[in-house]
Amino acid sequence: MGIPGCGKSLCVKAIASNFQLPLYRVDMVEVFSGKHGKPEGAFVEACRLMEDMAPAVLWFDEIEMAITSVGAGEQGRIFAFFLTWMQEEDARALCCGHSKSN
Repeated sequence: MGIPGCGKSLCVKAIASNFQLPLYRVDMVEVFSGKHGKPEGAFVEACRLMEDMAPAVLWFDEIEMAITSVGAGEQGRIFAFFLTWMQEEDARALCCGHSKSN
């Protein structure tokens, strides 16, 4: 977390480069835009797709969109799925998330 321009994105890119793995970005703004169906389904589909793409580094950009108001409807379900998915994923995908902090 940090202010814009402090190097959050660069850190994620450096992690992927250091591990010599492809970097995939899940833009939470895009997930919640509705362009790809309901946000919950779009998020689950993105995670499942990343399982197929592993090994890789998975970057959840603007992750706070999925974890604010936890317990409230769809965001709570997405957060619960995300926690379970990270716990059960066999670590072939390294997850990184960052958000802007003002």
